[in-house]
Amino acid sequence: MTIVVSILVLLPWLAVGFLSKHKLRQFISAAFFGSLINIAAFQFGDYMGWWTTYQSFPPLGNIPTFVFGFSPVVALFIFCFAYPNLWLFLGANLVLDALQAYIVGPLVFEKLGFYEMTGSSDTRLYLVLISLVPLIYVYQLWYDNSRYTSDEIAGFPRLTGYRKAR
Repeated sequence: MTIVVSILVLLPWLAVGFLSKHKLRQFISAAFFGSLINIAAFQFGDYMGWWTTYQSFPPLGNIPTFVFGFSPVVALFIFCFAYPNLWLFLGANLVLDALQAYIVGPLVFEKLGFYEMTGSSDTRLYLVLISLVPLIYVYQLWYDNSRYTSDEIAGFPRLTGYRKAR
């Protein structure tokens, strides 16, 4: 099973080769931030008894492998195609998180023995997943505000007021 776990971590990263270097550099930290808060959420859920993880990433404890492979790669693609349009970004995440919670989770990840929903429902997993989306979006806004000027990103929503020097 270790080979399957390794494949599920590494295989999704092959799709990153289809992204431009600029997009990859712009959004990779948000994908890693999303993985970091997913780790915290899954550790919390495991502690609360909402689910039990069976096939995890060994060095980091009870964390499902898709947090390191599938999840950040999907986040990268959502950012590449939906950002900075907030409503498109939220809509894409609502749909894809529903697919993960109600279809991919029970029919793929649970059947393969990665985790089992023990003291919770698929709806709770969905609510956990979508509650993280605004945090990741705000992180990307903050990251872009710290790196780019308003001339570099046209139509970019800013967290703080920005005025050009006269």
